[in-house]
Amino acid sequence: MAPSGNLSQAMRSNRRLSHQKQLRRDLPASTTLRMATDMEAAIPEFATKEEFWRAQATKYSKNKKDLSNILANKATWSKLVTQSRLGSVDYGSGQAAGLLAKPASLKMRAVGGGRKRKLERAVQKVRHWLNTERAYGHTITKAQFVQHYVDVLRQAQAALKTKTELSKEDTKELEEITGRLGKLSTSKQREKWCLKLATWAGAKLLRPHQVSRLSAVEEQVRAQLTWQSLDYALWLAAFAPPEMLAEHVCKPNEFCRHRAQLVMGFSDQVPLWIKETSKKAMFAEHEVRTEAQQALRDQAAAMYGQLIQPQPDGPRVSRPAPDAEGQKQLRIMADPQASRWRITLEARQVVRHYLDCSRAPQGEVYKSLLVVPGAHARLSNISAEGTFLKTEKFFFGGKLIVHEAGRSGGRLAAGEEQPP
Repeated sequence: MAPSGNLSQAMRSNRRLSHQKQLRRDLPASTTLRMATDMEAAIPEFATKEEFWRAQATKYSKNKKDLSNILANKATWSKLVTQSRLGSVDYGSGQAAGLLAKPASLKMRAVGGGRKRKLERAVQKVRHWLNTERAYGHTITKAQFVQHYVDVLRQAQAALKTKTELSKEDTKELEEITGRLGKLSTSKQREKWCLKLATWAGAKLLRPHQVSRLSAVEEQVRAQLTWQSLDYALWLAAFAPPEMLAEHVCKPNEFCRHRAQLVMGFSDQVPLWIKETSKKAMFAEHEVRTEAQQALRDQAAAMYGQLIQPQPDGPRVSRPAPDAEGQKQLRIMADPQASRWRITLEARQVVRHYLDCSRAPQGEVYKSLLVVPGAHARLSNISAEGTFLKTEKFFFGGKLIVHEAGRSGGRLAAGEEQPP
């Protein structure tokens, strides 16, 4: 007689069916702690230990060995419940309970509990290798991650095969390594084992938030060198003699007399890109006249039918001339960078009285600068009448630029200066 469907399924899988009784159910940590507390409080009520364990076995439907283990590890359950803030609600078993198994929930194991992973030494080697490579800033892909695990297993397998005598542990480890390498022989299996291996090694497969040419160590070194240079500049300004200051300032003696009036300035540039709206242009009729997509599909199907039909003098394949029919984008040939400009906001902060021993340092958010493309001038130096308020001289591109007080700013004052 052929076996029934349920019996056949039970023989093929170790999963519990809906009508089958659960063979084992672990107690929550909070419940175990409550049992240990109640048993400890009930010990003085019994004359002998045999009566105590007989009563507790009847009360909790458990044998003496399990109950004595619970009572002996009361401190462990108390520490686990307190540190993890476990509740007294039993979520049961199955997939839903697994989703609720978080650090703040009930499903927590004591230290050393649970099934032991096989080939743990290989996992630890992969973990150490990944931490080292990432510390150097090297990019590790999924394929490289799994391949290194395979290399570690092969090295361990070769080391075991070179031994003249193998113990029972070595023989078991060699069989496990051989079986694991067999499972990692295909790309599909490697994709599956990559997620397991990442969980075991404490790694995660994520998209990077930033792409940089520098590693984290190089960025740290540059930051520390920048801080050192700032400290050195402050030391020069505060304590350096005039002979050393002569290499950095024009009048070192006068600088030394006014050291207490030193002002420290900091700035941060915030870029903003703006783009000009494209100007209208003339387009030809074949660019403007668009056809429906279904008509284009029918036309392509008809053309394909003509190509596959045998011709008297042999098959001939002709390529249609390129055109813009069916294309809805109107394009012009131009440099896309020519119509975009950068506007920069420079946020500035200053610290006063930093070297004045008689006064406390005072921080201040200074006036910000807005740098726009065009001619070099400051709007704060132009009056409402369009004239320069004070004389300014500066060099740009090796050329001296002079804005004299009282003279007209011209197109700068009128706001008609166009970006280059």
